[in-house]
Amino acid sequence: MLDNQDLIASAAGKLLKGGGNRWVDRGDLEGEGQIALLEAAEKFDPSKGKFAAYAQRAVRNRMIDYLKRNKPLARGGEEELEIEPPVEDVDPTVEEDVE
Repeated sequence: MLDNQDLIASAAGKLLKGGGNRWVDRGDLEGEGQIALLEAAEKFDPSKGKFAAYAQRAVRNRMIDYLKRNKPLARGGEEELEIEPPVEDVDPTVEEDVE
């Protein structure tokens, strides 16, 4: 697995190339790659191909998911959000056991 550490840096570099993802920290993105590499090592089936190819796809996919989850809202997107009511708007007649 240590032989495949360069996959993480390479995938992060390619995804951050061009500066379109300036809001994301490269270290965080590489951390997601580390998690993906560990998960790939656990799930890999040697009868289905080479680990490097499997790991490369797993790392890239997890990094892309991370970028999607952490993408900032586009301008004007705030109006489209459904916001939960504040706590003070909750029905005061409902009693809960709080310990």
